[in-house]
Amino acid sequence: MLSLLLLGVFLRPFISSYAFPLANNLYSYGLLFCLAAWIYSKRLNLPDIKPTLYPLALLLLAVFTRVIIQAPKDTGLERIILLLTAALIFIASGCFSKEEREKTLQVIVISATAVSLYALYQYFWRFPHLIAFIKTHAISDPYILQCLEQKRVFGPFVTPATLGGFLIMAIPLFFINRGTMRLAIVPLLALILTQSLGAFVSLILALFFYYLLRKGGSKSVYLALGLTLVFLIILAVRIFPSYQHFHPSFSIKMRLSYWQDTLRLIALHPFIGIGMGDFHLAASRFAHNSYLQLWAEGGILPLLAFLWLVFNIFTNGLRKIILGQEQKPELLLLLCASAAFLLHNLVDFTFFLPEASWIWWLITGMAYFWRDS
Repeated sequence: MLSLLLLGVFLRPFISSYAFPLANNLYSYGLLFCLAAWIYSKRLNLPDIKPTLYPLALLLLAVFTRVIIQAPKDTGLERIILLLTAALIFIASGCFSKEEREKTLQVIVISATAVSLYALYQYFWRFPHLIAFIKTHAISDPYILQCLEQKRVFGPFVTPATLGGFLIMAIPLFFINRGTMRLAIVPLLALILTQSLGAFVSLILALFFYYLLRKGGSKSVYLALGLTLVFLIILAVRIFPSYQHFHPSFSIKMRLSYWQDTLRLIALHPFIGIGMGDFHLAASRFAHNSYLQLWAEGGILPLLAFLWLVFNIFTNGLRKIILGQEQKPELLLLLCASAAFLLHNLVDFTFFLPEASWIWWLITGMAYFWRDS
């Protein structure tokens, strides 16, 4: 069963929920079955998960209740599957032994390396074919055209920012084992080629978080400073573009517009939301802030439940680090990866994309249930 789960972990980033909806649905239901069987076979000890059981249950109950009262229900069902599978992934990670956790982390690193190599392949060889395809099919979306012409990598995800959101979760995991540290150059190069400023800022902040808690963690500061320098270079490149959608001010302006529109929706239905999966703005299907979108879709209760869960996870992890007698770099790096994802979702929407968010639930679950043996 573990082999099937690890295969699913490896494949998940390559199955885009938007590009391959049928494959995504088949994967989702297959994973649900494997997770349920794994949890049942392992006989998870309930007291271990009790502090997170309440916010998880509240989150699922709030989402399920909202879907029951909304119409149509198809889009809401997708949200239920997304969050139910996420909850089972989180719980299943509590069944891992130390050896199984290490294998899972190795698979995430291998998968991230494969994703990064594909992105590099896209940058050097794939873009001319993609541009030809766009022109042949008369696709006129300016954002797509400008991303391709500026060679901002995104494969196998839907946007460069989504790829960046996945990579910033994976990069800290490369530093858990000495054998994979040098490999981190591959996802770092792919991250640079996304030119995603939000992803860069999120990873930089997460690395400083790591430094503050890790005694002798100066390497993280050097990496953060190096990424800051790259960030400034990319910012300088994007300040003087010939394309409107490429300019940072345009990105900031559009996000502010999305957030204002989302807040208006929240003001109309602050308690019960507009309906899970029914979020649509005039210019976007996402609010580019997952917390606001969760509030807009499901009302205040799902948002509070999720924040409650995150609070429990981080207080539990920080308690182990601060009160522990020994350094726990592996646990801290898991929390660093989790923090990068949460920060990035202040300006993006990977929380709603299973190809990225399910990896976060797995990483965060391993951090919460982390044990030395």
